[in-house]
Amino acid sequence: MMQPLRLLVLFLCLALLPPSSVDAQVTGGRQAFAFLELPVSARLTALGGYLVSARDRDVTLGVGNPALLQADMHGQLSFNHAFHVGGTGNGYFGYGHYVQPWHLTFHGGVRYVQYGDIPWRDEYNQNLGTFSPSELAAHIGAGWQWQERISLGMNLRYVQARYESYQSTALATDIGMFYENPESRLGIGVVLQNIGGPLTRFSDTGEREALPFNPVIGLSKRLRYLPLRLTVTAHTLHRWNIRYDDPDLRTQILFPGQDAEAQNTFAKGVDNAFRHLTFSGEFLFGKTESFRIRLAYDHRMRREMLVPNYGGLAGFSGGFGFRVYRFQLDYGFGVYHQAGSSHHLSISTNLKEFFPSI
Repeated sequence: MMQPLRLLVLFLCLALLPPSSVDAQVTGGRQAFAFLELPVSARLTALGGYLVSARDRDVTLGVGNPALLQADMHGQLSFNHAFHVGGTGNGYFGYGHYVQPWHLTFHGGVRYVQYGDIPWRDEYNQNLGTFSPSELAAHIGAGWQWQERISLGMNLRYVQARYESYQSTALATDIGMFYENPESRLGIGVVLQNIGGPLTRFSDTGEREALPFNPVIGLSKRLRYLPLRLTVTAHTLHRWNIRYDDPDLRTQILFPGQDAEAQNTFAKGVDNAFRHLTFSGEFLFGKTESFRIRLAYDHRMRREMLVPNYGGLAGFSGGFGFRVYRFQLDYGFGVYHQAGSSHHLSISTNLKEFFPSI
């Protein structure tokens, strides 16, 4: 029993390493391949982008934490696409396969981003036509049930981004761990996402692009007398201060000492701490949990995307899912800005329903 606990503590310590301990991170908006942080499924969009501490037959969960892969995902196939403002979008399709002799569950998939056609002009504003940026990531991963309550997993990912004549490629890996206690209906997930670096750069004279490294710790609790799973996820743990003080939003003062907000370091500390957290809940109705309702709140998203004096629902997300015949259908929406919401659709099925010999 002590060995699994020691392993869990080790993963927690790795997730809390300072930035200098991991080569994959550069802060201050100098990261490339930011599309790797987008939710890959409607369920994840509805849950605020994170679910690393609970598992079922949803094969897309392995993208965020490969330790969630399990034998029940064998034959699972999932197609997902998100519709954003301005005609842009991103999508993902993936498949899970269990290899019994090795006691490993593999999954593979491809995620992409579509930006549409963008006007191409030179420094003299002459129209040179259009170009279509593209971003793509292909991955393969495996999960292993190491102990009765502890599973481990790893993803290997090839990433490519092309903007007009500029192109960069990279290799990344995710290392995850999942602990589950069925008696207390508790799940804990720890994952180090996007560890790696570029293979080729956008420019030979440019700086080395960094991947969006993200240590994540999640805790999920299924209530005993209510069909509800509550989850809190802590992210961006390698960098404590993630606040941005917009100078345009500062109150103009005439005399020193009048800026009470600047002096209230406690309030800023609390705000910064909550920016690391995402809260979500998922209602699971029916004997087979075939109908689900999801809600989430991301404090960082709200603070960064809320338009002052206009209110709105920035930072909130939600959705639902249900099963029809042999298919699981899910819808999720995320309110990212006053300009509009993102709508995510997913459809998944198990190939064993059509080909029992798989």
